[in-house]
Amino acid sequence: MTLEDALNWRYATKRMTGENVPEEKVDRILEAARLAPSSFGLQPYTLLVAEPLELRQRIAPVAMNQPQITECSHLVIFAAWSPVTEAQVEEMVALIAEERGQPRDKLAGLEKTVKGKVAGFASEEEGFQWAARQ
Repeated sequence: MTLEDALNWRYATKRMTGENVPEEKVDRILEAARLAPSSFGLQPYTLLVAEPLELRQRIAPVAMNQPQITECSHLVIFAAWSPVTEAQVEEMVALIAEERGQPRDKLAGLEKTVKGKVAGFASEEEGFQWAARQ
């Protein structure tokens, strides 16, 4: 299957079957999200998995009571950071330095650029909207 075939195959699921998704598949989905690209590699969001039915029932009213919320076995939530902070940027840069085995000062340009971006939003709402689109 080509990438174009895969993209054309996608569809929005309207109802669930009630079948539980195996944990291994959920883990693969979460790992794919972790590896997904974002601006600067910051990934300014937290992934939450709502599995218990009682929790998904509490979420349903703020999700327009879509039946998928309560029928699914796992609800994956992307919670955008608001605000995106310099400390979060510093944590990302430290992780990159560690993963690459580089001194942190080699990434000073990246850190300055990303900090400039997150400090440059006209409002907290603008920063949130940027984070939500990642």
